[in-house]
Amino acid sequence: LGRVFIDFFESLGNTVLILMRWFLQITPVGVCFMIAGSVVDVDDVAATFQGLGLFMATVLVALAIHMLLQMVVYALASFRNPFRLMLMGFRVFLLTFITTSP
Repeated sequence: LGRVFIDFFESLGNTVLILMRWFLQITPVGVCFMIAGSVVDVDDVAATFQGLGLFMATVLVALAIHMLLQMVVYALASFRNPFRLMLMGFRVFLLTFITTSP
């Protein structure tokens, strides 16, 4: 009886993994079509992309400021090297990138 439950939950886990992998592979296609539909409806494409570029620059600057402040707070609170924290964060980012790629 115990083996039946183990087999059931292993197969359920594999099914969920297959569905998640399928979802992660099909999502970029859906996003691409959503963006394409929005671009078709735009009258002034140059102004739209200029605004999008400004938005992207603003987000990148805000993320850089956040990272610097986080490193300063970490260094002041723990008296440790903040670049080690950044290295550990890079490893997590790399692991996430590897596991979501097909």
